[in-house]
Amino acid sequence: MIGSIPNPRKSITVRHSLDKLLILLPNLCSEINEVKSGYTQHSIDLTIGELQVLKTEFLSLGVKIIINLCYLEPEITKIEIEVQRMIGSFDQSHEVTAANKHLDVVTKAISNLISENPIPNTQERPSSNFHPSSIDPLSTLSNPESSSSAGIATIIVGIIIGIIAIYFFL
Repeated sequence: MIGSIPNPRKSITVRHSLDKLLILLPNLCSEINEVKSGYTQHSIDLTIGELQVLKTEFLSLGVKIIINLCYLEPEITKIEIEVQRMIGSFDQSHEVTAANKHLDVVTKAISNLISENPIPNTQERPSSNFHPSSIDPLSTLSNPESSSSAGIATIIVGIIIGIIAIYFFL
């Protein structure tokens, strides 16, 4: 994989507070599926503002799309989107094109979610005193809840890696 490129990324800056976007984050996977079907939620962590979504693709185990919310200012939040391959890297032009389409789908879903839903006041959120500097790094080490398809994908990846390792060591 000499000609591989880094994982495709996209950053968006929106004029909404981090607290307001954290309220909408759990609904993002369903909004992504309204734009284009086939995406499943892998994990969500509201403490660090991260959502992971999986999409299976033909002839591969698919991709993982990681969406992070980053605090910039009290009413400005940066949304970072990264597309990762489950196995291998992006080294073919059609793979990069597919990754860019995933970025477009997620960007459109974020836009739809923010524009269609009135964002409630932060007082409705139970822990409205959230600030990025108050994150305890050890609290984010808990196991994320995953769907059954994500567990199957993990098992398949483990089996494939085991077969490859046995092949090379024999």
